[in-house]
Amino acid sequence: MKKTVALFEKIAGSENPPLHLSVGKEGYDLAILNLENLLKQYQDNFELTKQTD
Repeated sequence: MKKTVALFEKIAGSENPPLHLSVGKEGYDLAILNLENLLKQYQDNFELTKQTD
C-alpha cells in the first residue's frame, strides 16, 4: 500500500500525469488484455466501419 501511495504522490505532482494508470503487474496485465480485446473488436468491425466513408 505504501508503494501505491508513493506512486500516486509522484504522478500527482508531475507536469503531465497519466489519465489512466494500472497499478501492479496484475493490473497491467488486465489492462493489456482489455486493450487487446478492444482492438480485436475494432478490427472485426472494420468492414462495417468503412461503409460510412
